[in-house]
Amino acid sequence: MAAPARAYAVPPPEFGRDGGEFYRHYDKIADQLDNGIVKGLKASLDGLLIFAGLFAAINSSFLALTLPQMSANPVDDTNALLLELVRRNGTSPVDLPVDLPSKTFSPKPHIPLVNHLLMISLASALIAAFFAVSGKQWLANYQTLDGSGGEKQRGAQLKRSRSAERWGLVPFLDVAIPLLLQFALVIFAVGIIIYLVRLDHALGYTIVGLASLATIFAVYALFVSLWDPYSPYVTPVSRFLKWSGPAILLFVIWVVVMIARLVKSLTAVAFAIAGDQHESGIVVARRTRHTIKGIFPRYREGDMPVHFQADFVGRI
Repeated sequence: MAAPARAYAVPPPEFGRDGGEFYRHYDKIADQLDNGIVKGLKASLDGLLIFAGLFAAINSSFLALTLPQMSANPVDDTNALLLELVRRNGTSPVDLPVDLPSKTFSPKPHIPLVNHLLMISLASALIAAFFAVSGKQWLANYQTLDGSGGEKQRGAQLKRSRSAERWGLVPFLDVAIPLLLQFALVIFAVGIIIYLVRLDHALGYTIVGLASLATIFAVYALFVSLWDPYSPYVTPVSRFLKWSGPAILLFVIWVVVMIARLVKSLTAVAFAIAGDQHESGIVVARRTRHTIKGIFPRYREGDMPVHFQADFVGRI
């Protein structure tokens, strides 16, 4: 019976003795992966920059309406003085006090809240735009070739790829920045709704209805993307939950276990103290500190650095 045909190439008996065939395949696959990631991230950042610019312009327009309402209008004082002059008709002494509107002015209760929300929203959008521009520069640097060629250039690109993975470049550009921009949009919507409801109830409640429909669809898309990994309704929130969900769960379990161990150890120390009334305070403090240190170590020993060639072969 003939042996089944292999679907993959047989590696040479010694690494590097295949005439460069292995490195050609590796370079092709690595370039495809890197170019795909960089191209997708650049397209996403371009869209974020366009949206952030339009959003900042709209936000600034509303701030131009709400910020002046934080202080008195000088025109009101001018009108009050003209009215007082007409009323006196030049018969009253000019040194009599005049009640100016600016002396008793105070903004409406909802105006400071609206301005705070709009300013937070504008600042968040500008910060997101700043990091989007920085991200495009990071991606350009990620694809920069040093011109050395061959194994040295391949090794440098591998180091950049591993460093980007270690420091979370893709989650930051693809999740954190869109989340920050969506946060700015939500805060802006809340501020505008508060302002419009106080200005005109019918208009405000109309905007509330439209915002509610958008929220319902966003929640639906979130649950669909979490339920079906291949759903087209992928959002930055769903990416964040998929990425951080297991870590958050493990962290909560770790906190619960550590609290239980701490309570158990402190209870044992308390019973030991109660059994020995002559134990000094210094001994009690040392025992308690030793217990806490055993539960919450100050640091952990990190893994020993791996040789670059072994890391390279492992990545392949």
